[in-house]
Amino acid sequence: MLAIKVGFYRRGVVIGDLFLYANALANTHLPGQLLYIADYQLMRGSTTLVLDHFEPSTVLLIPLYWLFQTPLVLVALQALAPAALAGCLVVLARRLAGAAWLGWAVAVLTLYNPQFLTAVIDGVFGFHHDAQYLIYAPLFITCFLLRRFGWAALFLVLFLGVKEDAAFFGIAFGLTLALFDLPGGGPLRGFRRPGLIVAAVSAAWFVATVIVLPQLIALPNIYANAGSAELNQGAAHVIATAWHNFFARKWHIFWLYFWCAFGSPAFVLAGIPDLALFSIMTRDANHYFDYTIVAFLAFGVLLALVRLRTAPVATLTGRVRPAIATAFALQLLLGVPFGLLELRHQWARGVAQAPPAAASDAEAAWRMVDPACSVTVSADLLPDFYRAHYWLQWENAGNARFIVTGNPPNPGQDDQVGDFVAAHAAQLDPVGRSGPVTVWRNRDAPCLPW
Repeated sequence: MLAIKVGFYRRGVVIGDLFLYANALANTHLPGQLLYIADYQLMRGSTTLVLDHFEPSTVLLIPLYWLFQTPLVLVALQALAPAALAGCLVVLARRLAGAAWLGWAVAVLTLYNPQFLTAVIDGVFGFHHDAQYLIYAPLFITCFLLRRFGWAALFLVLFLGVKEDAAFFGIAFGLTLALFDLPGGGPLRGFRRPGLIVAAVSAAWFVATVIVLPQLIALPNIYANAGSAELNQGAAHVIATAWHNFFARKWHIFWLYFWCAFGSPAFVLAGIPDLALFSIMTRDANHYFDYTIVAFLAFGVLLALVRLRTAPVATLTGRVRPAIATAFALQLLLGVPFGLLELRHQWARGVAQAPPAAASDAEAAWRMVDPACSVTVSADLLPDFYRAHYWLQWENAGNARFIVTGNPPNPGQDDQVGDFVAAHAAQLDPVGRSGPVTVWRNRDAPCLPW
């Protein structure tokens, strides 16, 4: 996955969210500016990515970016984040059942899930801060189940600090444990009170960040408002939409694939609020929305198999163990080749969105632009212009003082910036050209549009 993602970056396939986050990291200058994005200042009045989704955990990416000074560090982070999930599964299996191989088996099953592979590779997007879920969720769950509650509290806060919907997982997971505990015995019992604490902390976090904080800073949470608008369309519409999209958007495949997780209900129920939300809001299951759901289901599978392994032969669980073990082994054998086929499919789809501009041409264009003014660039120039302090995304090209166009896109692909230039040629003055890269000045736009 790392090789594919780096290849996509080099070939110009990645033109999405990666550069938004890289721009925020590049424009962090402490103590004055923290994860600054000019685009958000224009559209929302917020000067920091932290207040987009309330995501303080993203601040921890700043030292990582400073160390390497390239968007590729984010590409690598998302590609390698599943290793944290795999490692936690192995450690937990060894500690709970003395069988690290069981954790490896669940890790392989998880990592080769085709939809999860697609989400991690992430096509044109390249990176999203949800990738942090694949680090903090496994660390929280592992420390929690091993009763290292101090560390669990730390990773719970970091988990909640990735994005608002993490609170749904904490509330559902914690309440289920508080009401029913974990099935089984021995070290997997006695989580009622810790579960209630997790639910209470998560609920308090949600209220503070989604309800109270927007009032204090006079900046509406657009994501909470969008979700609320969907829910206000009437119960019948919401239920019908959720039911349809749960299957149409392939969310049910995770329940079918991680069927063993139903032996650990808390880990299945934890994802139900997100499954419902993303079904109502029509989100596909093969995107970054699935990271947290997959992480919890993987741990649910592991705990079910641990309990199965340690069950006495005379019990019902002990009697069905051979059948379940055989079904799981067969699924594992079939899952790996299907995952490899998906990797091949993803690579084959990776046709460059636009030929990358030559470094010399991009550098020449960089020198033609006034760095104190706003700028919009064609997708193939993002690897060079993401560090511009006042970079605006193509949707706001009309507000940018400078517009930079690059190579023409491949047939059948859009170049929204080039289309804007063609449609508004009368208000644009050519500044200069280097190879296929051209810089324009929009005389109708001020240097900064706020």
